[in-house]
Amino acid sequence: MKQSMIKEPQQKRSIEKKEKIIAAGMELFFTKGYHKTNTADIAKAAGVSTGIVYRYFPDKKGILLEGLPLVSAGIEIKIFDAFKEKMTPDSTLSDFLHFAVDELLKFHKDSNTAHEQFELILYAVPEAMDYLYDLEREITMKVASLLPSFGITLDHPFERVHIVYHMIEDLCHEITFHKHKEINPEALKDIVIEQLMVLLQ
Repeated sequence: MKQSMIKEPQQKRSIEKKEKIIAAGMELFFTKGYHKTNTADIAKAAGVSTGIVYRYFPDKKGILLEGLPLVSAGIEIKIFDAFKEKMTPDSTLSDFLHFAVDELLKFHKDSNTAHEQFELILYAVPEAMDYLYDLEREITMKVASLLPSFGITLDHPFERVHIVYHMIEDLCHEITFHKHKEINPEALKDIVIEQLMVLLQ
Protein backbone atom coordinates (compact mmCIF):
# COMPACT_ATOMS: atom_id res chain seq x y z
CA MET A 1 0.00 0.00 0.00
CA LYS A 2 1.25 3.48 -0.86
CA GLN A 3 2.40 5.59 2.08
CA SER A 4 -0.03 8.37 1.05
CA MET A 5 -2.98 5.99 1.55
CA ILE A 6 -2.01 5.20 5.15
CA LYS A 7 -4.36 6.84 7.66
CA GLU A 8 -3.43 8.22 11.05
CA PRO A 9 -6.31 7.40 13.40
CA GLN A 10 -8.05 10.32 15.09
CA GLN A 11 -10.87 8.72 17.06
CA LYS A 12 -10.24 6.87 20.32
CA ARG A 13 -11.50 3.53 18.97
CA SER A 14 -9.28 3.77 15.89
CA ILE A 15 -6.25 4.75 17.98
CA GLU A 16 -6.85 1.75 20.24
CA LYS A 17 -7.02 -0.54 17.19
CA LYS A 18 -3.71 0.77 15.92
CA GLU A 19 -2.15 0.31 19.36
CA LYS A 20 -3.43 -3.30 19.48
CA ILE A 21 -1.89 -3.97 16.06
CA ILE A 22 1.48 -2.62 17.21
CA ALA A 23 1.36 -4.61 20.46
CA ALA A 24 0.38 -7.82 18.65
CA GLY A 25 3.05 -7.31 16.00
CA MET A 26 5.84 -6.70 18.49
CA GLU A 27 4.81 -9.71 20.57
CA LEU A 28 4.92 -11.95 17.49
CA PHE A 29 8.20 -10.48 16.21
CA PHE A 30 9.89 -11.19 19.54
CA THR A 31 8.43 -14.67 20.06
CA LYS A 32 7.66 -16.20 16.67
CA GLY A 33 10.27 -14.19 14.78
CA TYR A 34 10.13 -11.31 12.29
CA HIS A 35 10.57 -13.45 9.17
CA LYS A 36 8.00 -16.01 10.33
CA THR A 37 5.35 -13.38 11.04
CA ASN A 38 3.07 -11.88 8.39
CA THR A 39 0.34 -9.24 8.48
CA ALA A 40 -2.38 -11.90 8.61
CA ASP A 41 -0.81 -13.31 11.79
CA ILE A 42 -0.70 -9.85 13.30
CA ALA A 43 -4.30 -9.08 12.34
CA LYS A 44 -5.49 -12.31 13.93
CA ALA A 45 -3.53 -11.67 17.14
CA ALA A 46 -4.88 -8.11 17.31
CA GLY A 47 -8.46 -9.20 16.65
CA VAL A 48 -8.84 -7.11 13.50
CA SER A 49 -9.06 -7.77 9.77
CA THR A 50 -6.00 -7.68 7.55
CA GLY A 51 -7.57 -4.71 5.78
CA ILE A 52 -7.54 -2.75 9.04
CA VAL A 53 -3.82 -3.47 9.43
CA TYR A 54 -3.15 -2.05 5.96
CA ARG A 55 -5.25 1.00 6.76
CA TYR A 56 -2.63 2.07 9.30
CA PHE A 57 0.58 0.42 8.09
CA PRO A 58 2.11 -0.21 4.65
CA ASP A 59 3.54 -3.56 5.78
CA LYS A 60 4.90 -5.41 8.81
CA LYS A 61 8.09 -3.35 8.67
CA GLY A 62 5.98 -0.26 9.32
CA ILE A 63 4.55 -1.92 12.43
CA LEU A 64 8.04 -2.81 13.62
CA LEU A 65 9.41 0.70 13.14
CA GLU A 66 6.53 2.28 15.07
CA GLY A 67 6.75 -0.37 17.78
CA LEU A 68 10.47 -0.27 18.48
CA PRO A 69 10.54 3.22 20.06
CA LEU A 70 7.71 2.14 22.38
CA VAL A 71 9.60 -0.99 23.40
CA SER A 72 12.81 1.00 23.88
CA ALA A 73 11.02 3.56 26.04
CA GLY A 74 9.46 0.78 28.10
CA ILE A 75 12.84 -0.84 28.75
CA GLU A 76 14.38 2.48 29.75
CA ILE A 77 11.51 3.33 32.11
CA LYS A 78 11.67 -0.12 33.71
CA ILE A 79 15.41 0.12 34.35
CA PHE A 80 15.30 3.61 35.85
CA ASP A 81 12.15 2.94 37.89
CA ALA A 82 13.97 -0.02 39.43
CA PHE A 83 16.96 2.22 40.12
CA LYS A 84 14.80 4.82 41.89
CA GLU A 85 13.18 2.09 43.98
CA LYS A 86 16.40 0.37 45.08
CA MET A 87 18.93 3.19 45.42
CA THR A 88 19.03 5.40 48.52
CA PRO A 89 20.95 8.60 49.39
CA ASP A 90 23.49 6.39 51.18
CA SER A 91 24.09 4.15 48.15
CA THR A 92 27.68 4.04 46.91
CA LEU A 93 29.03 3.76 43.38
CA SER A 94 29.75 0.08 44.10
CA ASP A 95 26.11 -0.42 45.16
CA PHE A 96 24.96 1.25 41.96
CA LEU A 97 27.21 -0.85 39.71
CA HIS A 98 26.24 -4.12 41.38
CA PHE A 99 22.59 -3.15 41.07
CA ALA A 100 22.95 -2.11 37.41
CA VAL A 101 24.74 -5.35 36.47
CA ASP A 102 22.25 -7.54 38.35
CA GLU A 103 19.26 -5.69 36.89
CA LEU A 104 20.54 -5.95 33.32
CA LEU A 105 21.44 -9.62 33.78
CA LYS A 106 17.90 -10.25 35.01
CA PHE A 107 16.48 -8.36 32.04
CA HIS A 108 18.53 -10.42 29.58
CA LYS A 109 17.57 -13.72 31.22
CA ASP A 110 13.87 -12.80 31.42
CA SER A 111 13.78 -11.78 27.77
CA ASN A 112 16.15 -14.36 26.34
CA THR A 113 14.04 -15.25 23.29
CA ALA A 114 13.04 -11.64 22.62
CA HIS A 115 16.66 -10.52 22.79
CA GLU A 116 17.75 -13.16 20.29
CA GLN A 117 14.92 -12.17 17.93
CA PHE A 118 15.88 -8.51 18.27
CA GLU A 119 19.42 -9.33 17.14
CA LEU A 120 17.96 -11.02 14.04
CA ILE A 121 15.69 -8.03 13.41
CA LEU A 122 18.70 -5.72 13.35
CA TYR A 123 20.08 -7.69 10.41
CA ALA A 124 16.70 -7.93 8.66
CA VAL A 125 15.72 -4.26 9.09
CA PRO A 126 18.72 -1.91 9.15
CA GLU A 127 16.51 1.03 10.21
CA ALA A 128 15.92 -0.78 13.49
CA MET A 129 19.51 -0.01 14.43
CA ASP A 130 18.51 3.65 14.84
CA TYR A 131 16.32 2.76 17.78
CA LEU A 132 19.06 0.71 19.40
CA TYR A 133 21.35 3.74 19.13
CA ASP A 134 18.63 5.99 20.57
CA LEU A 135 18.13 3.67 23.55
CA GLU A 136 21.87 3.46 24.17
CA ARG A 137 22.22 7.25 23.94
CA GLU A 138 19.36 7.89 26.36
CA ILE A 139 20.67 5.42 28.93
CA THR A 140 24.22 6.75 28.59
CA MET A 141 23.09 10.34 29.14
CA LYS A 142 20.93 9.45 32.13
CA VAL A 143 23.61 7.36 33.82
CA ALA A 144 26.19 10.11 33.25
CA SER A 145 23.80 12.60 34.86
CA LEU A 146 23.58 10.36 37.95
CA LEU A 147 27.33 10.35 38.63
CA PRO A 148 27.39 13.69 40.51
CA SER A 149 24.93 12.19 43.05
CA PHE A 150 27.78 9.83 44.01
CA GLY A 151 30.17 12.75 44.33
CA ILE A 152 31.81 11.84 41.02
CA THR A 153 33.03 14.49 38.59
CA LEU A 154 34.90 13.09 35.60
CA ASP A 155 36.55 14.22 32.41
CA HIS A 156 34.64 12.84 29.41
CA PRO A 157 31.77 11.29 31.44
CA PHE A 158 29.72 10.29 28.38
CA GLU A 159 32.66 8.48 26.81
CA ARG A 160 33.33 6.63 30.06
CA VAL A 161 29.68 5.66 30.52
CA HIS A 162 29.57 4.53 26.89
CA ILE A 163 32.39 2.08 27.63
CA VAL A 164 30.65 1.01 30.85
CA TYR A 165 27.43 0.34 28.94
CA HIS A 166 29.15 -1.94 26.46
CA MET A 167 31.17 -3.77 29.09
CA ILE A 168 27.96 -4.59 30.96
CA GLU A 169 26.25 -5.60 27.71
CA ASP A 170 29.13 -7.95 26.84
CA LEU A 171 29.00 -9.42 30.34
CA CYS A 172 25.26 -10.03 30.03
CA HIS A 173 25.66 -11.64 26.61
CA GLU A 174 28.41 -13.95 27.85
CA ILE A 175 26.49 -15.09 30.93
CA THR A 176 23.10 -15.33 29.20
CA PHE A 177 23.87 -16.50 25.67
CA HIS A 178 27.48 -17.48 24.96
CA LYS A 179 28.30 -19.35 28.18
CA HIS A 180 31.89 -20.29 27.33
CA LYS A 181 32.73 -23.29 29.51
CA GLU A 182 36.18 -21.96 30.41
CA ILE A 183 34.71 -18.73 31.86
CA ASN A 184 33.50 -18.51 35.45
CA PRO A 185 30.45 -16.18 35.35
CA GLU A 186 30.83 -14.90 38.91
CA ALA A 187 34.55 -14.23 38.47
CA LEU A 188 33.82 -12.43 35.21
CA LYS A 189 31.16 -10.31 36.89
CA ASP A 190 33.56 -9.34 39.70
CA ILE A 191 36.30 -8.41 37.22
CA VAL A 192 33.95 -6.30 35.13
CA ILE A 193 32.66 -4.40 38.18
CA GLU A 194 36.25 -3.87 39.36
CA GLN A 195 37.13 -2.33 36.00
CA LEU A 196 33.97 -0.24 35.96
CA MET A 197 34.99 1.23 39.31
CA VAL A 198 38.35 2.22 37.79
CA LEU A 199 36.63 3.89 34.82
CA LEU A 200 34.26 5.89 37.00
CA GLN A 201 36.68 7.10 39.68
